[in-house]
Amino acid sequence: MKRNKLILLLLLLLQVAFAPLAYSDHVTINGIKYSLASDLSSARVVNDQNYASLTEVEIPDSIYYNLTHIPVTELWKEAFANCTRLESIKIGSCVKTINSCCFKNCRNLRSIFLPASLSEIVIEVSIYDNVCSGGSIFNGCTSLESIVVDEANPTLDSRGGCNAIIETATNRLIVGCKSTIIPESVEMISDCAFQNVALDQENVVLSNLSLGRCSFYGATLHSVTIGDNITTIPNSCFRSSVIDNIEFGNSLLTIENYAFNESVIKNDLVLPESLITIRASSFRFATFPAITFGGSLKTIGSVAFRDSKGYQSLTIPKSVEQIDGYAFFGAPFEHITFNNSMKNFGYSLVRECKKLKSLVIPRSVNVIEDYSVAVCYSLDSLTIMGDAEIGKGVLDATPVKYIRLGGNITPYITFDGLAFQFPEAKIVLGPGVTSVEGVKFYSNQATSFYCEGLTPPTAGEFTFSDGLYQSEVHVHKTAVNNYRNSLYWCNFSNIIGDLTFYGDVDDNGIVDISDVNAAIDVMLGRMDNELADVNGDGAVDITDVNAIINKMLGK
Repeated sequence: MKRNKLILLLLLLLQVAFAPLAYSDHVTINGIKYSLASDLSSARVVNDQNYASLTEVEIPDSIYYNLTHIPVTELWKEAFANCTRLESIKIGSCVKTINSCCFKNCRNLRSIFLPASLSEIVIEVSIYDNVCSGGSIFNGCTSLESIVVDEANPTLDSRGGCNAIIETATNRLIVGCKSTIIPESVEMISDCAFQNVALDQENVVLSNLSLGRCSFYGATLHSVTIGDNITTIPNSCFRSSVIDNIEFGNSLLTIENYAFNESVIKNDLVLPESLITIRASSFRFATFPAITFGGSLKTIGSVAFRDSKGYQSLTIPKSVEQIDGYAFFGAPFEHITFNNSMKNFGYSLVRECKKLKSLVIPRSVNVIEDYSVAVCYSLDSLTIMGDAEIGKGVLDATPVKYIRLGGNITPYITFDGLAFQFPEAKIVLGPGVTSVEGVKFYSNQATSFYCEGLTPPTAGEFTFSDGLYQSEVHVHKTAVNNYRNSLYWCNFSNIIGDLTFYGDVDDNGIVDISDVNAAIDVMLGRMDNELADVNGDGAVDITDVNAIINKMLGK
């Protein structure tokens, strides 16, 4: 029993010995406010509203209080934040720790000397949707151009006059300033190291090191090279930065969330062949003149390019398998080309792309999610190549004038179907369309249908609004009676047999081997048929024959 009590007592003593010091009492001496450890073993400098007018500060080695000499060991969070008049500061030889944002927005501070006692720079950063809080001890110190660490410091250094604070044992650059030259020996750039810094260095080469979150948040950079062995650009790394030129090495695999959010990049972005993943919000609100994706890209995360600016066109490579919702919401392009490997056309994917003029949803897509093409005011042409299940509101407030359906459209939830509600539209139903029961065509003005199938697609009771039955329905001459005798299609008063089909040389409404043979006969001079000149160049040759074969094969 005594032995157990002794063990318990020892545990309690250890707990007390290693418990963090409690700071409570405050005292102001010579205009500087201190928080005192409860045992008066140390003091930390804390913020005070009276600092606003300070132009110079001297932190003593110790203060004398209550008949005790108390060493000043710490500068607390935001201790001198927003001291915009502060020009110089002398830090005492007992200071061991400087905390996050200590000198935030000290815009007139030009130089700082850090004592041999200093062993810890605390960087705290929290990243939320539109906010990066916390950060560098020199965040917003726009005039700071000299950072010198005492050569006797065993933990930190400013090697080679680099004007940065580096953790000696790990070669981690903790914080820099506008005149920093990043030494080649640096192995890591810390979180927020160059937060809101306008770097003088002409070409920042980031090679054989790792980057931290917010490393260049809000920075202004002339030229950046993301070099060898950098596989990841971390969360918010270049967020809100201004970059004249950036180039990427071929080791990069992932661009993390918010990496270039709100950044302004002045050169054309060429993303490397190695890149596999672009995560959520990575280029949200970013501005750049053009972008090219590499051929290994597989995933584009949600909101990745939402409300980005500057570029006019975009091509998604064949390698991309997944594009998440809102990825291009509000993007500025006039044209976007999707590959034939993606399966889902995501929620609000190109919603509010107000300059988008034409859109082709590839045959591989089998689900078109809610509101994916809504509020695209300039969209004139929409083609859905294949069969697809479709969500609600896909074309809400999108005044499309030309619609081509290559396959059957069916709703994947209970709603009104794909609704085309705009006047004077040309609606083309390809030969692969066998049913339009999941589509609702609403109009009281001139709309025309072009039906390429010889057999009418199955329609439903609510497929056509009453006002549409005065519209023209154009079909192949051999299919007129089929449509006139088909349920719901028979209600149209103006069914016209005037369609001819690309590659249908014998004009029977079907492109097949007989058309290939007919084109060959024309090419060899055995017969004359102007329909064989499918490319319209005035001559019938092997290019026309190949075009007919491709049409026959559905290419």
